[in-house]
Amino acid sequence: MPEIPLRRGEILIAEWRPSLRIFLRKLVFVAFVTAVLLGAAGYQYGLVFWLAGLPLAMAVYMLIFDDYTEWVRRRGDIWRLTSHRLMLFDTSESDGPASVNLADITDVQRWMWWAIKVKMSNGQTTTMSFLPDLPQVRSRLMTARDAATGLADA
Repeated sequence: MPEIPLRRGEILIAEWRPSLRIFLRKLVFVAFVTAVLLGAAGYQYGLVFWLAGLPLAMAVYMLIFDDYTEWVRRRGDIWRLTSHRLMLFDTSESDGPASVNLADITDVQRWMWWAIKVKMSNGQTTTMSFLPDLPQVRSRLMTARDAATGLADA
């Protein structure tokens, strides 16, 4: 596990890691929707043909669009929330953690049921994918951001 590079006076509030269960739910859902849309043309040959083709269309989606590799890229992510920053430890990169000051976060929104989009004042967005209990993650991020920027006192 990577060392936590905390600044003086900074406190670790939370840590989150991606969940394989949430990734698999997302993968099956998106593959199924794609299979339904792509398989609509096959429906003209009958319901049985169309239903039999769904697993094949789902497999084609997963293999052609490489969605299954997203887990390989994201499974080692470690998100850490401190009293001053949101940090991402990406175990596939050796550059060290990426971080954003909480005061630079302008908005935190859920994206479907598998991710949170964090918007920053410079216009950039980062996505926190496959974390369990997204409402709780969003709430903690917003509370920490408000406390860091003094909005909680207003």
